[in-house]
Amino acid sequence: MNGGISMSPQDSNPDLVGLGGSAAAKELYVDLLRPAATELGKNLLTVTELVTIAFGPLRALVAGLKQVEIWLGEALQQRLGSVAPEELQTPASFIAGQVLLQLPFCVGAEQLRDMYANLLASAMKVSVAHDVHPAFVQVIQQLTPDEALVLQKIRRDGRFVLQEELDQHGRCAGDAASLASQFRLYCVAAKAVVVDQSDAYLENLLRLRILSETHWHEGKLVSPTGFWDRREDPYVRNVSSRVIEVTSFGTRFLATCVV
Repeated sequence: MNGGISMSPQDSNPDLVGLGGSAAAKELYVDLLRPAATELGKNLLTVTELVTIAFGPLRALVAGLKQVEIWLGEALQQRLGSVAPEELQTPASFIAGQVLLQLPFCVGAEQLRDMYANLLASAMKVSVAHDVHPAFVQVIQQLTPDEALVLQKIRRDGRFVLQEELDQHGRCAGDAASLASQFRLYCVAAKAVVVDQSDAYLENLLRLRILSETHWHEGKLVSPTGFWDRREDPYVRNVSSRVIEVTSFGTRFLATCVV
């Protein structure tokens, strides 16, 4: 109380005087004193903290680019050291930029990191740069280290074909192993760490179009005795097969990224 006159918050606050005591400023000040506005302030603080946390990996990414540059320089020297200078070129920016952005996230995943280095080295060689597809970067990004090991084995073997014969009921014919069983054994031979995920690995490689699955059907005229005999009528036996092999896209990917 001052001379019997009560002072409202907006009258007693010097900041509002500096603002000219506008009606909007006064109303804002009063609103900030309300519980709802106080709660809003807490929410804004929480959002700010979450944004700070969310940008943490990006700050780490920027810091990690220097380490990536050092490692990548050594990796490219190993891969391109014996290439004639006239065979080298600056890689396309839409390839190199994507690779540099992904490499910091491959710490501890040597198989994937090497794939990126192989991809960039191929993009720098005049003779093979035309085989480097921009989608290869996204393919590597969607691979697990185990899948990279499988692709390394396919590259070493030089040929990859899995075949499964089916009877008329769609089941494996005779003692033939299913495609899933064959691929699981292939993962074991490739020294995959989590072999129990082999079904998911196969599905992913098919989804990425590195591998493809083909179905075909065939009818065979069969004699019960194994040779033509008038006493035994021949019959038609329907045979179905499923084949998994490397696609043309996959062949280019292996040649470019799995060297």
